[in-house]
Amino acid sequence: MIDFSSGQLVLIHLAHSLAFSVCLLTFARSELSRSIFYWIGSNLLGVLGFIIIHFRGNDVTFVTFLLPNALNFIGGAFRVLAVMRPVMPGRFWRWETSLLALSAGLFLVVLIPSLTQYRLLFVLLSAIPLPIAATIAVLHNPLWVGSAGQKWLVVFFGVALLGFGWRLTATYPFGQYNTFIGQSAEQYAGLVVLLVVSFFLQIGYVVLVSDRLRRNVQLTERRASRAQERARQLAQRRKVAENLAQERLKMLNILTHEVRQPLNNAQAALQSMLAEIEPATIQRDKLRSAAERAQAVLDDITLALSNAIVGAMVVQRKQEPALHECEVLTIAELARTDCPKAQSNRIIITAQEHNLFLAVDPILLRLSIRNLLHNAIKFSPVDSVINFAIKLDSNRLGVSFSVSNELAISGRLDPQIVKSDPSQIEWPSDGRHLGLFVVAEIARVHHGTLSLQQPDSRSVTFEIFIPK
Repeated sequence: MIDFSSGQLVLIHLAHSLAFSVCLLTFARSELSRSIFYWIGSNLLGVLGFIIIHFRGNDVTFVTFLLPNALNFIGGAFRVLAVMRPVMPGRFWRWETSLLALSAGLFLVVLIPSLTQYRLLFVLLSAIPLPIAATIAVLHNPLWVGSAGQKWLVVFFGVALLGFGWRLTATYPFGQYNTFIGQSAEQYAGLVVLLVVSFFLQIGYVVLVSDRLRRNVQLTERRASRAQERARQLAQRRKVAENLAQERLKMLNILTHEVRQPLNNAQAALQSMLAEIEPATIQRDKLRSAAERAQAVLDDITLALSNAIVGAMVVQRKQEPALHECEVLTIAELARTDCPKAQSNRIIITAQEHNLFLAVDPILLRLSIRNLLHNAIKFSPVDSVINFAIKLDSNRLGVSFSVSNELAISGRLDPQIVKSDPSQIEWPSDGRHLGLFVVAEIARVHHGTLSLQQPDSRSVTFEIFIPK
């Protein structure tokens, strides 16, 4: 039976290993959980190995020798795993892993019965690569860079390596011992050194973990500070963007007044001139034809500017219009007068009720009707009739505005040109179907729809429906 002093050292090892393990459990839910559980596992295996050695006494058999030393060996390997980086797929080879494999190979030699007298020799030879692997691992792991615990562990892994080397010189065949713990003062001193090294390794690892977690807290605070700064900068940029948007809005207002108004004046002057010209001579006919072409160009420009301004100011900003109760037949008549005089006579307006009122933005409704009439004039035969009907739809509880015309070129239109789902509408970058796009958006902001009906390839009807 070993003496009481050796047993007391085993109890000391048990106490400090369990105490540090409980301390490390408080950090187990951190990003270092894998490393911490390896270290705690190493502590428990080492404690179990020393307890078996303590209670076996001097009855050293193959099993009682192999079992505690196997537990201590696996515990030492766990310490290496606790301080090394995880092995990445495809990059298994490292110095640490190679030394672990070498250590495991040397320990397996202990299982050969014919080499029983050399068993302590091979146990120590298998133990020597472990502190070397642990030193390399703790130096190469970027998690531990700059920590005081890193230097602490390197020092005491070095002390452990010296202890194993010193113990190797007293092991058979170099010395007389073939078991790790016995009665001699030399073996007792070796046990004391081992326990002292284990105690300071525990301190070093706790410092290592606490330094890493403290740096994580600092990094989190810095990231939070940077996030707050970015949020402040974004708010500042948003304010600048809002100011810029206000400036652009003012510019659009200037565009409305300074460009659109002169065009309207020119259009009115041309209309007055056409009213005064009497086609009595060929020269007057030519003059009238030229004036009508000029007026048509001005009409197109005015309509294009109106669409662009509405698109920029109302459609793209998705603002709700200012709704007023308006008599819609009057708005339709005004939209017809916006068309060229030579073409407006082709437009026949029919209404079920002459005093039909609807909550609308009169400017936007007039523009939308003007766009539909413009398309009907543009794509229909010159002498054909354009029917514009205003109907009270009792089934849908609203009013429909439909423009029907023949097609100059027969064919089927793509129904996607009147798509009015806000999630699918995009601003027409090439200008095609800009008028229909504006009409669809004006219908949408009035909570209505724009639809296309084509009973045959020679005729088409566009309908705006606005609920009451």
